[in-house]
Amino acid sequence: MAGKRVVLVEAGPDDREFSDVRTPVKWLEMHPEITYKHYTEKVWETPRRSGLAEVELGGKVLGGSSSINGMVYLRGAKSVYDKWGWGDLNWEALEDALGPLGTATPTRAAEAFLDAARENFGFEDAKNDDCEFLPDSKGDAFCKRTAQTISPRGHRISSATAFLTDEVRRLPNLRILTKTRALRIEFENDGSVATGVLVEREGKEEIIEARNEVILCAGALLTPQLLLLSGIGPASELESIGIRPRVDLPGVGKNLTSHAVADVLIPLKRRDDGLTEVTNTTTFLDAYAYMYSSFCKAVRCAAPDVALTAAYFPKFRAANGEETARIQALPQGHVAVAASRYGSPKARGTVSLRSADPRDSPKIDPNYLGSAEDVAIILEGMRRIQDIARSAANVFGEPMAFPRPNSTLRETFERTAMTYFHPVGTARMGDDETAVVDFDLRVRGGGGVRNLRVADASVIPLIPNANTNPAAMMIGLKAADLILQDDDDAERKKNACVHNPN
Repeated sequence: MAGKRVVLVEAGPDDREFSDVRTPVKWLEMHPEITYKHYTEKVWETPRRSGLAEVELGGKVLGGSSSINGMVYLRGAKSVYDKWGWGDLNWEALEDALGPLGTATPTRAAEAFLDAARENFGFEDAKNDDCEFLPDSKGDAFCKRTAQTISPRGHRISSATAFLTDEVRRLPNLRILTKTRALRIEFENDGSVATGVLVEREGKEEIIEARNEVILCAGALLTPQLLLLSGIGPASELESIGIRPRVDLPGVGKNLTSHAVADVLIPLKRRDDGLTEVTNTTTFLDAYAYMYSSFCKAVRCAAPDVALTAAYFPKFRAANGEETARIQALPQGHVAVAASRYGSPKARGTVSLRSADPRDSPKIDPNYLGSAEDVAIILEGMRRIQDIARSAANVFGEPMAFPRPNSTLRETFERTAMTYFHPVGTARMGDDETAVVDFDLRVRGGGGVRNLRVADASVIPLIPNANTNPAAMMIGLKAADLILQDDDDAERKKNACVHNPN
């Protein structure tokens, strides 16, 4: 990009200002200044600490959510990415940029759970170091040493540490603006060409001009908000809150897809089987297993659709004194194994505007209970977790039920289910009428928008059956290739000449 200048706008601070970002063990208690908390519409019927809503977290710091997440690195099945429309993806280039990855060390309880899954239920040991290809397994399988974005020096690897290196930060054509909030995309008077971004910085509004293009990377919850605030989205919805539509693009904010997850808490019979030592690289995430649900087997899925995640901590939190007392009364502690429909969840939610004020939080409806099939598949995973634990009675006690000791499995799901923090799809890539961006990541609209792209998890057309951070970084890498290709094409056109034989 010779001769081009780049302005990187980040609403939060520099990741280097917070030592906790670099320390993997700190990820469960990140500073609120670098974490978005988006409260959703009502999701659940059973009260929890956040009431009946869900709390979706996101990174508000250089590196985005890769600076605050749980650092699990699983690519997901190739059979899913093949449906995106991009062909083969250059994972080797991404992983070269990230550098050597660490691996999780499972507790004895996690190992006992996986051993029981193998011996009593036919799960296969993937026997690969990084587990990245596990989701493409032909049968139920597990990996005891899951890859993590932790460097050999014990530091978190994020998109900021991998790509905003000291050398890159010193580039004369790069300007990084932290603590700067994007409010709206600016357009020429005719409304067709993106020319910049209105931002708020140090309490004042200013316009950052863009001569070439604007690229949105705010994530699956905030990118659609920016598009809608800028008049790009369903025209009737925009008009209802006083925003003049520029482009009637009905897919903006629709197709919200994520992974819901539900915990099964399993008492331990020996405390030494749990986490016995906490170091700076402890993430409390032990191991992953994948299984084919009966739904998936019936249609002969290309990849397993249920993830079973062993962790030393439960993702759900006690909502009252009774639940707290039950957990604290376990003399030897517990392990939490979670079930999630990782493969092609059917429920779809929405992101919309509460008002025309860009400082209002977006209205988020994840709709996790919108698909009876999703719920049935998660329940099948929870049932398998219970059966595996019961088959290793020398290690585990009877799996617990919530909110009461005699609650049904469905009630336990309803109480312990929550988001897995993997929202995608709200500016979906494709070539149909409801797609928001094309395969070059340009915002569509019948030629109504130019010089505007999206490059984040919101463009994902089909959610990977894995944690979504690797996919989000791959989209960024692909976007860079597309932009450089466009730059090369423009330069060739500029230098082209026509031979006139006369």
